[in-house]
Amino acid sequence: MIPGALFSQRIITGKVIGSDTREGLPGANIVVKGTTTGAVTNLDGSYQIQVSSARDVLVFSFVGYQTQEIPVGEQTTINVALAPEVKTLEEIVVMGYSEKKKTEIASSVSVLNENRLRDVISSNMGTMLQGKVAGVQVVNSSGYPGAASEIRIRGTSTLNGNSEPLYVVDGIIAGNGDPGIDPALIENVTILKDAGATGLYGSRANGGVIILTTKRGSTKPQYEFSSTVGLRTPDFGKVKMMNGAEYYDAHQGLFTDTTGYIDKVRFLNNYPKALRNRNFDWVNTIFKPAVIQNYYLSASGGSEKYKYFLGASYFNEDGTFMNTNFEKLSLRSNNSYAFSDRINLNGNIDLSVSRGKSYDYMDMYYTWLSSPWDSAYDASGKVRYVDQSTQGWYSRDKINPVHSIQNSDYGYQGASMNLNLGLNVKITNWLTFSSTAGLSYWNSLSTNVINPQIAGPLHGIGSLSRDNSFGYGALSTNLLRFSKSFGDHNLSGLVGGEFSYGYSDNWGASAEGLMQGYRTFNTTSKNFKVSGAYGENTLESFLSQINYNFREKYFLTGSYRVDANSKFAPGHKTAVFPTISGAWILSREDFLSTVNAINMLKLRLSFGYTGNEAIDPGKYNALYSLNSNYNGQVGAYPYQLPNLQLTWEKARQLDLGIDLSLLKRIDLTLDLYSNTTTNLLFVAQQAYSIGYEFRWENSGEIYNKGFEIGISSTNIKTSDFTWTTDFNFSFNTNEVGGIARAKPRILNGIEQRLENGKPLYAFYLPVWKGVNPNNGNPMWEKVVRDANGVVTDRVTTYDYSAAEAQYAGSAMPKYYGGFTSVVQYKQFAFSFNLSYLGGNKVYNNDRSQFDTDGAEPRMNFVKPQPGDVRWAKPGDNANLPRMGANSLSYYPSTRFLENGSYLKFRNITLSYELPSSWFKQKVSGITLILSGDNLFTLTKYTGFDPEATLRITDWSLAGVNDLKYPLNHQYNFSVKVKF
Repeated sequence: MIPGALFSQRIITGKVIGSDTREGLPGANIVVKGTTTGAVTNLDGSYQIQVSSARDVLVFSFVGYQTQEIPVGEQTTINVALAPEVKTLEEIVVMGYSEKKKTEIASSVSVLNENRLRDVISSNMGTMLQGKVAGVQVVNSSGYPGAASEIRIRGTSTLNGNSEPLYVVDGIIAGNGDPGIDPALIENVTILKDAGATGLYGSRANGGVIILTTKRGSTKPQYEFSSTVGLRTPDFGKVKMMNGAEYYDAHQGLFTDTTGYIDKVRFLNNYPKALRNRNFDWVNTIFKPAVIQNYYLSASGGSEKYKYFLGASYFNEDGTFMNTNFEKLSLRSNNSYAFSDRINLNGNIDLSVSRGKSYDYMDMYYTWLSSPWDSAYDASGKVRYVDQSTQGWYSRDKINPVHSIQNSDYGYQGASMNLNLGLNVKITNWLTFSSTAGLSYWNSLSTNVINPQIAGPLHGIGSLSRDNSFGYGALSTNLLRFSKSFGDHNLSGLVGGEFSYGYSDNWGASAEGLMQGYRTFNTTSKNFKVSGAYGENTLESFLSQINYNFREKYFLTGSYRVDANSKFAPGHKTAVFPTISGAWILSREDFLSTVNAINMLKLRLSFGYTGNEAIDPGKYNALYSLNSNYNGQVGAYPYQLPNLQLTWEKARQLDLGIDLSLLKRIDLTLDLYSNTTTNLLFVAQQAYSIGYEFRWENSGEIYNKGFEIGISSTNIKTSDFTWTTDFNFSFNTNEVGGIARAKPRILNGIEQRLENGKPLYAFYLPVWKGVNPNNGNPMWEKVVRDANGVVTDRVTTYDYSAAEAQYAGSAMPKYYGGFTSVVQYKQFAFSFNLSYLGGNKVYNNDRSQFDTDGAEPRMNFVKPQPGDVRWAKPGDNANLPRMGANSLSYYPSTRFLENGSYLKFRNITLSYELPSSWFKQKVSGITLILSGDNLFTLTKYTGFDPEATLRITDWSLAGVNDLKYPLNHQYNFSVKVKF
């Protein structure tokens, strides 16, 4: 070696190639280790770099290839062949019943690891998926503590069934809807979107499948601790209520006639000027910033035979609305033991307990609508008792919501337990047997206590109600798996059976005459009521799948599942769900082997059937209601008309996809799909002569067609700096067809219908035509028809009852997606995530209550939006009617149906990993993190937030916002320690 004193600066030249292609790698990075001196290869992979010492080490790196370090020594030319990262090509994807290499998958599948998932701080996994996966719509419709997200994969495909995806946790089916696994315990998420991937799950997979893989142990002991403390503030969007002075001035409009004249004498007689100086902020009294806490601790390790993982998480979330909160404790243990090379046993235990406090809708209502001229507190600062005899209270209903909240308690608690056991036996080198068994139990209890001190009809009386639900289930899956190669031919598959059982039980009771300070029924005295229900069902299944590939270029997968369900009548209990999918990796063909820019190009095609049970047990039976009493005995009356032909919903799904990888930097996925759900289960209207108004029937279809695209790119990658981006876009059209006699859904006058040729959740409303500039009166559209019902004209009317309800749009979005960018420089990392959605309508029922145009003068008014003009005199070009002009102006119409599109800054995160030299060797890493969630929303929607529920219940319609618990802005500080 040349001594350092004799070594002069030297130029090193050479070429960097890929060992797999033997071609030059343009844009590869070369850095003198420990310095900022670097170079980048040119188009043919050549480079030159200056070094200052023979002891220097050159670091060669390129996206998708293994980094290599070479000492300089006496060399002047250094040529390097970088080896590809095998894990990129051979990434294993968990598909539920099986595992496949990523290149073998012939269906539409997306995978997110823990790092991409956990930028958002939340108690449920669904919230973390928003904007991150093509074809997956996530709706956060409530900021209520512990609220779960709603997830739709490629649209909504059923009318009454559960549209949530099926969840599978570590190979065990957990049901449709978030299973409540703490996100801190999840290692990765796999989302199955087409029949080729979901077909093996048969009747449960109509809404797609989400597979959760929890963390596992390894032979190396590892410990991890994380702590997050955050602050939440309520997001009121564009809603601002009037203060006392604004409210006072607005009341002058009630004394304005059609000429614009204001009768100030009458106004002052009714509203003394002193009221203008009275101002109480109800909203910011009852809503306050709230603290959120999340703590996580895990230990894992083991040996070659035994591996373990034990994790615990505690989540505590105070609500921004007075007297609401949520807390949850989760424990999970994953264990595996290898008796030999051929026999392996896995055991998982998941335990969770939670509790919280809910709220009453009317307390939320009065928070927003109470008059600013009233105060919750008296002169001494004590909460005021208010009832109908109270003098000097201006709000219409004479209710103090602060007093109501303090004298009521809406508590709830729950617990769940899941035990899973799996045995894997390798019978031969090509044949294995696996048996998994799962047991689950859950229990929930809600208790509503109204103290006798509360104002209103229960003053001096009080009430108590309780609702308790519990259930348990069992699942057993037994499979034979095989995998065999015959030269260039590779064959694998599985065959087996599955059995599941579920039981649920519910009872409720209520009573009045509650003693102050007590919460048991033996301390109540009157109006006792009880209710209860129970149900059970079984599902037996045969499942099989076969996979074939030739030279790992041509892939074919077929699956066949048969489900038998006790929910349906004899002769209709069984359904068959076949699927087939194929893939062709063109990049492995000779005609593309010389195209170095293409790392992988794969075409996919899948077709098959999935299903939906969609109903509760007993819907095909003739049922009697036993809720009445007659002559001291239980009375029964006919309740449900039977239908012994009731059968399964089936979804026919077709998907064409392309997977493309370019320059080992860009990954693109494009899917075109067409899904049709047939034999829809719905409540159909009956002829009045039958004596029943409705019954359950099969009829009609739902069509979901669209495309989705996902692009992931590594824009820059050096030894110190990396910049990656992810973008996804989904477009979906939804339509109903072949349906008749469907029962319309009407809630508070807002109507949604099932009409052929229209999307689901189609709004039918009177059309708002604005304000008459001459007198300030509201106007609607009247449809003129001839004797045959043919539309001949459309005219303006001032009569609300003459305005025909017309199709005005749907709550179903037409497009949605997201964008994520991550920048890493040395120990620093910065990322942000955007989500967007559009093409849908949201009914702003809040505005219809906040802006009644003076019809409710003793309730507070919302401040006008920028650009709003209230009619004041003839000739005004206004969009808000004259105050008090027509008491029906706030009735349901397209006036309150708004554009639901939005662009949301979902998350921003800045992290710093402390230098390892700062702490002892036992600590492998400490990371400090600052983050913000739901920071800003860009939208034309004038309410709290444009995200609206897609659920249909007795008290809600899809796409309708009705005084929901506001979402929150969230600011977090986290510390993560690994040792």
